[in-house]
Amino acid sequence: MINASEAREDDESFENPIDKLFKELEQENPEHFAVRQYKKYKLAAGKTAKSILISCGARLAPFDIAELRELTEDDELELDTLGDKKTALFVIISDTDDTFNFIVAIMYTQLFNDLLDDVMWDIYDYAISEKCERPADVALKMINGDALSDEDEQFLLEKLNF
Repeated sequence: MINASEAREDDESFENPIDKLFKELEQENPEHFAVRQYKKYKLAAGKTAKSILISCGARLAPFDIAELRELTEDDELELDTLGDKKTALFVIISDTDDTFNFIVAIMYTQLFNDLLDDVMWDIYDYAISEKCERPADVALKMINGDALSDEDEQFLLEKLNF
């Protein structure tokens, strides 16, 4: 969407394809959250709007890498199901290059949000039935090097009671 956006400092009435898309959405649902947020963005003058687009483009630049887009385009981890059965998830990141650490941070944030949602439902169920259906243990271990040793793997599996 960023690539299809364009703001012109000298022509405030210019409409790019994204403007047209949001106009269509507004006709269908004027109170849609996305429409309301886009209208706030469109309040910006051309120069400010251009600056916003440049900032967004810079923040999203890692997604210009085809392999990163491929990694994130489908949900293969199914984090929302991790508490359903015993599961060990090993995440290996480089300790010398932090370029893509934000992807792991997003994954952990989503994982803990999903687990918290499950716990909240379990607390509600527990209040009714007095039993918790899905206890979750989480073990995080810093491992030196890029490979997971057999010793490190065994440590994690024992901590998680596998």
